[in-house]
Amino acid sequence: MGSFRREGTFADREDFLGRLRTKLAHLRANVLTGMTEAWEKQSGIDLARIAGYGASMNFRVAEGSWRCDAELPDWLPIPQRVIEQKFDEEFADLLKNQNGGGASCQ
Repeated sequence: MGSFRREGTFADREDFLGRLRTKLAHLRANVLTGMTEAWEKQSGIDLARIAGYGASMNFRVAEGSWRCDAELPDWLPIPQRVIEQKFDEEFADLLKNQNGGGASCQ
């Protein structure tokens, strides 16, 4: 199983959450068709999980920061580096640190 992480910070939590929800809805209607989306709140932290076909993206939005942990099955015919590149392109607006820097990548 492959995995990667992206994280960053933001100044306006509600704006960030709104843009993340819009982005995920758009992707689920297009390239992530057939994947499920679930949201919950734990101790003031919003958690979103997009899952399907053995893959998952777990977003954690706290006060001022966010993180996405992605898990990818080994059998996917697309190399992980290509998936990470596509993620970075799709989420470029979220990867920019809204407080003046950039996101970290693992």
